[in-house]
Amino acid sequence: MSVAPGAVKDGSLKTSTVNSAGIPIDMERLTKEVVPKSFTTLAIVSKFGDTVITDSMEHKYRERRPIRNYTTISVADAIGQTNIEVSDPTFIKNDQVLWIVRDGVKIMQLLVQDSSIDATVDVVMFGGTVGSGALTSATEVGDVVVIGSEAHAEGEAVPTAYTNISTNVEDKLMQSDRAVKKTDIERAQGHYDQMEKGLARDRKMAFLEEKNKMNLHWFFGEETKETTSAGIRRYAVAGLFDRLTENNVDYSGVGAGLTVQGFQEIVRLVTDGGPEGGNPVFMAGVNANNHISSWVDGSVRVSPGKTKWGVKVRTICTQYGDVDVVYESTLSDKYGVADRSIMLEQKKCRKLQMRGLPVRLYANITNARDIHNIEDAISGTHGIQTSALECFAQINGVS
Repeated sequence: MSVAPGAVKDGSLKTSTVNSAGIPIDMERLTKEVVPKSFTTLAIVSKFGDTVITDSMEHKYRERRPIRNYTTISVADAIGQTNIEVSDPTFIKNDQVLWIVRDGVKIMQLLVQDSSIDATVDVVMFGGTVGSGALTSATEVGDVVVIGSEAHAEGEAVPTAYTNISTNVEDKLMQSDRAVKKTDIERAQGHYDQMEKGLARDRKMAFLEEKNKMNLHWFFGEETKETTSAGIRRYAVAGLFDRLTENNVDYSGVGAGLTVQGFQEIVRLVTDGGPEGGNPVFMAGVNANNHISSWVDGSVRVSPGKTKWGVKVRTICTQYGDVDVVYESTLSDKYGVADRSIMLEQKKCRKLQMRGLPVRLYANITNARDIHNIEDAISGTHGIQTSALECFAQINGVS
């Protein structure tokens, strides 16, 4: 068989008609990367303080709070009744002074006369020279019952002691793995960008991608301790959306969106029950961040932008304290939560990690007999602790 000649082309040769294998590609040497950065909350919480090291995937601790000095009316009672019905009688004791408050107005001052407290509390009127008698005003569902001290009668015995005890809290951690792998031939293959021959760039990108996923768990995660029929156990952490149940602020239907006054009310909610010298940090979703950016100059004091914890931070000064505001790109339409924002408290929020198992790189994990593959793995445990939930807030519905 004769050797095939090259194709014959009439006229002027064009770049589209010559042998394309002989034309070099105009390729830049370095690969342009889009680096993921959607793990702002993970990065910031890691800087709040030392990571809490645990000895179990189920980390337990205790919290102790002051006894609450308020409750609400659960059932309305008419004038002439000798009791009130409250939603939570736990904090009411005999001989304590109570005030019934409605719409900012004190309706009555009462004295508890009940040695066996339950949801129906026996009371008498207490004011001026009076320490007896039935209700002189009707109560309404939702009235606030403010609980004062015991009014001690002269010469009376000391009342029965009472105190509050700590409560148990549990946070679950989770373990996550990710591997990157190349063959020996791919490693030897020529590349425009020689970095693509090795695992270094793959490792870097994988690490950033896994941090992004960890950040997603910290928002969307549902606490799980799963056991399959084979007895294999997996854990998942509880995300902020599930765990922040104490202060939920719903802006649905509020046409003005997040106003200066609304923002200050959120700060008040978390600082009223927060620690001394607390440092709230507002993780602003897209919608809230856009509102804050458009507030009229002079309506609120804002410090110059600065870089803190490796991210851009603005500090808003309010009557209830200064708040660091950070844009969290996870809270966006991309993930369906552009209307949400989170208020964290630096002193009560920590990253969790099991002892000896931080998220780290394990290099060259392939079997000794496998000479044709090079594999690295990223593995470790992670979780988040949010103690004293009254110091946190979750905001949703911001349009």
